[in-house]
Parts: sequence; C-alpha cells; structure tokens
Amino acid sequence: ARGRSPQSAAAASELLGSAYGALSAMFGAVPQEGARLPPWTRKPHVVLEVFKALLEGVYDSRSGAEAARVASSVARLWEAYAQGGTRLVAQSAGRAGKATYQAKIQRATKGFVIMLIAHALDQQRRWAGIEAAVKRSLTRLEPDRRGGARNGETQSWKEVVGVLQTGMVPLLSCLDGSDHLKQSLYASLREPLSTMFKEMHEGYQKRSKYSGEA
Repeated sequence: ARGRSPQSAAAASELLGSAYGALSAMFGAVPQEGARLPPWTRKPHVVLEVFKALLEGVYDSRSGAEAARVASSVARLWEAYAQGGTRLVAQSAGRAGKATYQAKIQRATKGFVIMLIAHALDQQRRWAGIEAAVKRSLTRLEPDRRGGARNGETQSWKEVVGVLQTGMVPLLSCLDGSDHLKQSLYASLREPLSTMFKEMHEGYQKRSKYSGEA
C-alpha cells in the first residue's frame, strides 16, 4: 500500500469513505425500540472486517491530515458500536430494571469488542511511530515543499494518536464488570500485545477513577 499511485490512493480513500458512510447509516438507523435486533448483529464478523479496513486505512494514509480525518471517523464508529447505536440512551441500560433496545444490542455484540481492541493493539504495534509516518508523508511531496510541511504533518500525526487513544475508551468501557471478557482478551494476546493491553487498561481505569466514572 505504501507504493500506491495517486489514482489508487484516491480510490482507496473513496472506498473508506463509502465504508464509513455505510456503517454510520447502519448505526444511525437503530430504532429506540424494537422486537428484533438489527440484522447486522447476526453478522458481527462482517462488521468487524469493515472496522479493520478503516483502522488500517488510518495508518496507511498518505498524509497526517487524511489520517486524522479517518481516525476521527473510526473513533465515532467505535463509540456507536460500543453503545449499540448512535442514540444517546444506552447509558440508562439496567437502571430501574429496564433495559433499552440499545442495551440489548450491546449485550449481543459485547463479546466482539475484544476483537476490535486486539486488532487496534496489533495495528499500533505494527506502526513505526510518528517520526516514520511524517517521513513517509513528506516523501510524497515535492522536495521544495517538505520543509514547510514538516510541522503540520507532525501535529496531524500526533492528533491521530490522541484521537485513537480517546476513541478506545468506549470499547474499554464495554469490559467494565466483565472479567471473563478481559481474561479472554488477555489470554488471546501474545507479547508484546498482552503487556500493551494491560498498560492501556490500567491507564483507562486510572482516568476513569479520577473522572469519577469508576
């Protein structure tokens, strides 16, 4: 993918945009109430493959600005998936003994969140880091434009890291109170991914404690 032509890069970007639009519409169409769960909950692996392609598209972006746009899209979709849709009602799940429709979706998809987390960790491990990403982005520019673009590229790739870290919070929150899911994920990871997950989850717990969420 690193050697893509501008034409193939544009086609890939268009495809990612279409994938984001499809998932966004799918999560946005979740009703407030319903007798049956949405069809996509019965085909979670298909949804996960689209998520994987979108995240990989972040790290494969030709510029930091493009990567930041795709990262923001991925973070929004992670949140929608974790909440069971885009309606802001899922947090009331379980209160007063009443489970919302979105909460039912959450229960149906919760076990697959660990696959999203595992893939995100693996992509993070494979990524060479901000400096390497900046260098790769600059090589796609004319030599006389590289010096002036370096600071902007660096800031954009730093933004990508922050967006993805924040975007992981809704996924990690799905593990709250689910020790078996945490244990399943940890057991499925090999080093250094298991250590990366442990550190990530500990950081999440500390931030939640300080913010009063835990």
